Amino acid sequence: ALDIVARFDHSSSSSSSSSSSSTGSAATGSAAEVSSRNGGASVPVFRQRAAGLGSPSAKALQLLQQLQEFMQQHVYPSEATFDAHAHGPDRWSIHPLNEQLKAKARAAGLWNLWMAPGMAAQLQHLLPQVPAQERPTLLGAGLAHLDYAHLCGVMGSSVWAPELFNCSAPDTGNMEVLAKYGTPEQQRTWLLPLLRGHIRSCFAMTEKAVASSDATNITSAITRRDGSSSSSGSSSDSCCSGGGHYVVQG
Repeated sequence: ALDIVARFDHSSSSSSSSSSSSTGSAATGSAAEVSSRNGGASVPVFRQRAAGLGSPSAKALQLLQQLQEFMQQHVYPSEATFDAHAHGPDRWSIHPLNEQLKAKARAAGLWNLWMAPGMAAQLQHLLPQVPAQERPTLLGAGLAHLDYAHLCGVMGSSVWAPELFNCSAPDTGNMEVLAKYGTPEQQRTWLLPLLRGHIRSCFAMTEKAVASSDATNITSAITRRDGSSSSSGSSSDSCCSGGGHYVVQG
Protein backbone atom coordinates (compact mmCIF):
# COMPACT_ATOMS: atom_id res chain seq x y z
CA ALA A 1 0.00 0.00 0.00
CA LEU A 2 2.83 2.40 0.83
CA ASP A 3 4.43 1.62 -2.53
CA ILE A 4 1.17 2.46 -4.30
CA VAL A 5 0.90 5.76 -2.44
CA ALA A 6 4.53 6.62 -3.24
CA ARG A 7 4.04 5.91 -6.91
CA PHE A 8 0.79 7.92 -6.94
CA ASP A 9 2.48 10.90 -5.29
CA HIS A 10 5.32 10.75 -7.81
CA SER A 11 3.00 10.58 -10.80
CA SER A 12 0.80 13.37 -9.38
CA SER A 13 3.83 15.61 -8.88
CA SER A 14 4.98 14.97 -12.46
CA SER A 15 1.60 15.62 -14.05
CA SER A 16 0.98 18.75 -12.00
CA SER A 17 3.91 20.57 -13.57
CA SER A 18 2.39 20.21 -17.02
CA SER A 19 -1.12 21.19 -15.91
CA SER A 20 -0.31 24.15 -13.68
CA SER A 21 -0.30 26.55 -16.63
CA SER A 22 -3.89 25.72 -17.57
CA THR A 23 -6.24 28.42 -16.38
CA GLY A 24 -8.85 27.14 -13.96
CA SER A 25 -7.48 23.59 -13.86
CA ALA A 26 -8.45 23.28 -10.20
CA ALA A 27 -12.03 24.18 -11.01
CA THR A 28 -12.36 21.84 -13.99
CA GLY A 29 -10.54 18.99 -12.27
CA SER A 30 -8.81 17.82 -15.45
CA ALA A 31 -5.47 17.07 -13.78
CA ALA A 32 -3.60 16.96 -10.49
CA GLU A 33 -2.46 20.17 -8.90
CA VAL A 34 0.12 21.08 -6.30
CA SER A 35 -0.95 23.02 -3.23
CA SER A 36 1.35 24.88 -0.87
CA ARG A 37 0.83 23.36 2.53
CA ASN A 38 2.55 22.56 5.79
CA GLY A 39 5.01 25.41 5.95
CA GLY A 40 5.32 25.93 2.23
CA ALA A 41 5.99 22.31 1.27
CA SER A 42 4.48 21.23 -2.04
CA VAL A 43 1.99 18.42 -1.62
CA PRO A 44 0.20 16.92 -4.63
CA VAL A 45 -3.57 16.96 -4.29
CA PHE A 46 -5.59 14.71 -6.53
CA ARG A 47 -8.26 16.62 -8.42
CA GLN A 48 -9.27 14.30 -11.24
CA ARG A 49 -13.00 13.64 -11.19
CA ALA A 50 -14.79 10.38 -11.82
CA ALA A 51 -16.06 9.85 -15.34
CA GLY A 52 -19.59 11.11 -15.77
CA LEU A 53 -19.50 13.61 -12.90
CA GLY A 54 -19.60 16.50 -15.32
CA SER A 55 -18.86 20.17 -14.74
CA PRO A 56 -20.16 22.03 -11.69
CA SER A 57 -23.04 24.45 -12.02
CA ALA A 58 -22.37 28.18 -11.86
CA LYS A 59 -23.38 28.25 -8.19
CA ALA A 60 -21.18 25.27 -7.34
CA LEU A 61 -18.25 26.74 -9.28
CA GLN A 62 -18.44 29.94 -7.25
CA LEU A 63 -18.56 27.98 -4.00
CA LEU A 64 -15.74 25.77 -5.22
CA GLN A 65 -13.52 28.78 -5.75
CA GLN A 66 -14.46 30.17 -2.32
CA LEU A 67 -13.74 26.80 -0.76
CA GLN A 68 -10.34 26.51 -2.38
CA GLU A 69 -9.41 29.98 -1.14
CA PHE A 70 -10.59 29.12 2.36
CA MET A 71 -8.55 25.92 2.35
CA GLN A 72 -5.44 27.78 1.27
CA GLN A 73 -5.85 30.65 3.70
CA HIS A 74 -7.09 28.84 6.80
CA VAL A 75 -7.18 25.04 6.68
CA TYR A 76 -3.82 23.99 5.25
CA PRO A 77 -1.85 26.42 7.50
CA SER A 78 -3.70 24.97 10.53
CA GLU A 79 -2.99 21.32 9.84
CA ALA A 80 0.22 21.21 11.87
CA THR A 81 -1.63 22.65 14.88
CA PHE A 82 -4.44 20.10 14.57
CA ASP A 83 -1.98 17.24 14.07
CA ALA A 84 -0.02 18.19 17.18
CA HIS A 85 -3.22 18.48 19.21
CA ALA A 86 -4.41 15.06 18.02
CA HIS A 87 -1.20 13.45 19.29
CA GLY A 88 -0.99 15.42 22.54
CA PRO A 89 -2.35 14.85 26.04
CA ASP A 90 -5.51 16.89 25.31
CA ARG A 91 -6.40 15.04 22.11
CA TRP A 92 -9.95 14.25 23.25
CA SER A 93 -10.73 17.93 23.70
CA ILE A 94 -11.73 20.39 20.98
CA HIS A 95 -8.97 22.76 19.98
CA PRO A 96 -10.13 26.42 20.11
CA LEU A 97 -8.90 26.93 16.54
CA ASN A 98 -11.45 24.36 15.40
CA GLU A 99 -14.35 26.49 16.60
CA GLN A 100 -12.79 29.66 15.24
CA LEU A 101 -12.50 28.21 11.76
CA LYS A 102 -16.04 26.84 11.91
CA ALA A 103 -17.27 30.36 12.61
CA LYS A 104 -15.25 31.70 9.67
CA ALA A 105 -16.62 29.00 7.37
CA ARG A 106 -20.19 29.76 8.41
CA ALA A 107 -19.65 33.48 7.86
CA ALA A 108 -18.25 32.72 4.39
CA GLY A 109 -21.36 30.74 3.44
CA LEU A 110 -19.46 27.43 3.41
CA TRP A 111 -21.71 25.60 5.82
CA ASN A 112 -23.91 22.48 5.62
CA LEU A 113 -23.03 22.19 1.94
CA TRP A 114 -24.17 18.54 1.95
CA MET A 115 -27.88 19.36 2.24
CA ALA A 116 -29.88 18.96 -0.96
CA PRO A 117 -32.63 21.50 -1.83
CA GLY A 118 -35.45 19.01 -1.32
CA MET A 119 -34.38 18.26 2.23
CA ALA A 120 -33.91 21.94 3.00
CA ALA A 121 -37.47 22.62 1.86
CA GLN A 122 -38.77 20.18 4.48
CA LEU A 123 -36.85 21.87 7.30
CA GLN A 124 -37.97 25.46 6.91
CA HIS A 125 -39.74 25.24 10.27
CA LEU A 126 -36.33 25.25 11.98
CA LEU A 127 -35.28 28.66 10.67
CA PRO A 128 -37.24 30.73 13.24
CA GLN A 129 -35.42 28.81 15.98
CA VAL A 130 -32.02 30.39 15.20
CA PRO A 131 -30.69 33.97 15.10
CA ALA A 132 -31.25 35.83 11.84
CA GLN A 133 -27.56 35.81 10.92
CA GLU A 134 -27.49 31.99 10.92
CA ARG A 135 -30.53 31.45 8.73
CA PRO A 136 -28.92 31.94 5.28
CA THR A 137 -26.51 29.02 5.86
CA LEU A 138 -28.40 26.75 8.28
CA LEU A 139 -29.97 24.67 5.50
CA GLY A 140 -27.04 24.63 3.11
CA ALA A 141 -26.43 26.31 -0.22
CA GLY A 142 -29.02 24.49 -2.32
CA LEU A 143 -26.55 22.20 -4.09
CA ALA A 144 -27.53 19.02 -5.90
CA HIS A 145 -25.57 15.91 -4.97
CA LEU A 146 -23.36 16.01 -8.08
CA ASP A 147 -22.50 19.64 -7.40
CA TYR A 148 -21.66 18.81 -3.80
CA ALA A 149 -19.35 16.03 -5.02
CA HIS A 150 -17.07 18.63 -6.61
CA LEU A 151 -16.69 20.37 -3.25
CA CYS A 152 -16.08 17.07 -1.46
CA GLY A 153 -13.03 16.57 -3.66
CA VAL A 154 -11.53 19.74 -2.23
CA MET A 155 -12.56 19.16 1.39
CA GLY A 156 -11.18 15.64 1.20
CA SER A 157 -7.67 16.96 0.62
CA SER A 158 -7.37 17.60 4.37
CA VAL A 159 -8.49 15.21 7.09
CA TRP A 160 -9.47 18.18 9.26
CA ALA A 161 -11.50 20.10 6.68
CA PRO A 162 -14.97 18.45 6.53
CA GLU A 163 -15.79 19.13 10.17
CA LEU A 164 -14.94 22.81 9.75
CA PHE A 165 -17.73 23.11 7.17
CA ASN A 166 -20.14 20.88 9.14
CA CYS A 167 -19.83 18.29 6.40
CA SER A 168 -18.13 15.42 8.24
CA ALA A 169 -19.20 11.88 8.94
CA PRO A 170 -20.98 10.56 10.86
CA ASP A 171 -22.77 13.86 11.45
CA THR A 172 -24.03 14.27 7.89
CA GLY A 173 -25.58 10.81 7.78
CA ASN A 174 -27.13 11.18 11.22
CA MET A 175 -28.52 14.59 10.28
CA GLU A 176 -30.07 13.07 7.15
CA VAL A 177 -31.76 10.39 9.26
CA LEU A 178 -33.18 13.00 11.62
CA ALA A 179 -34.25 15.20 8.70
CA LYS A 180 -36.05 12.38 6.91
CA TYR A 181 -37.51 10.38 9.77
CA GLY A 182 -37.34 12.49 12.93
CA THR A 183 -40.39 14.04 14.53
CA PRO A 184 -40.52 17.85 14.74
CA GLU A 185 -39.61 17.58 18.42
CA GLN A 186 -36.63 15.32 17.68
CA GLN A 187 -35.51 17.71 14.95
CA ARG A 188 -35.64 20.68 17.30
CA THR A 189 -33.85 18.77 20.08
CA TRP A 190 -31.11 16.99 18.11
CA LEU A 191 -31.04 18.02 14.46
CA LEU A 192 -31.00 21.76 15.06
CA PRO A 193 -27.89 21.81 17.32
CA LEU A 194 -26.17 19.48 14.85
CA LEU A 195 -26.97 21.82 11.97
CA ARG A 196 -25.62 24.73 13.99
CA GLY A 197 -22.41 22.85 14.82
CA HIS A 198 -23.05 23.03 18.54
CA ILE A 199 -22.91 19.27 19.15
CA ARG A 200 -21.40 16.20 17.44
CA SER A 201 -22.89 12.78 16.84
CA CYS A 202 -21.47 9.28 16.64
CA PHE A 203 -22.06 5.83 15.20
CA ALA A 204 -21.14 2.85 17.33
CA MET A 205 -21.31 -0.76 16.16
CA THR A 206 -18.12 -2.14 17.74
CA GLU A 207 -18.70 -4.95 20.24
CA LYS A 208 -15.91 -6.29 22.42
CA ALA A 209 -16.41 -10.02 21.86
CA VAL A 210 -17.01 -10.26 18.12
CA ALA A 211 -15.78 -8.88 14.81
CA SER A 212 -18.74 -6.60 14.38
CA SER A 213 -17.39 -4.94 11.25
CA ASP A 214 -19.38 -7.84 9.79
CA ALA A 215 -22.88 -6.82 10.82
CA THR A 216 -24.04 -10.44 10.88
CA ASN A 217 -21.84 -10.98 13.95
CA ILE A 218 -23.53 -8.30 16.06
CA THR A 219 -24.90 -9.83 19.25
CA SER A 220 -26.94 -6.88 20.56
CA ALA A 221 -30.67 -7.47 20.21
CA ILE A 222 -33.96 -5.62 20.45
CA THR A 223 -36.88 -7.67 21.76
CA ARG A 224 -40.47 -6.58 21.27
CA ARG A 225 -42.89 -7.78 23.94
CA ASP A 226 -46.36 -6.66 25.03
CA GLY A 227 -46.27 -3.51 22.92
CA SER A 228 -42.86 -2.34 24.16
CA SER A 229 -39.24 -3.00 23.26
CA SER A 230 -36.17 -3.85 25.31
CA SER A 231 -32.55 -3.95 24.18
CA SER A 232 -29.57 -5.96 25.35
CA GLY A 233 -25.89 -5.90 24.45
CA SER A 234 -22.93 -3.56 24.64
CA SER A 235 -21.11 -1.39 22.14
CA SER A 236 -18.09 0.86 22.22
CA ASP A 237 -16.42 3.02 19.64
CA SER A 238 -13.62 5.57 19.80
CA CYS A 239 -15.63 8.19 17.91
CA CYS A 240 -18.15 8.17 20.76
CA SER A 241 -15.60 8.68 23.51
CA GLY A 242 -17.02 12.04 24.48
CA GLY A 243 -20.04 10.51 26.15
CA GLY A 244 -23.61 11.72 25.78
CA HIS A 245 -26.85 10.14 24.62
CA TYR A 246 -27.11 7.03 22.46
CA VAL A 247 -29.95 5.71 20.35
CA VAL A 248 -30.27 1.99 19.62
CA GLN A 249 -31.59 1.35 16.13
CA GLY A 250 -32.85 -1.94 14.79
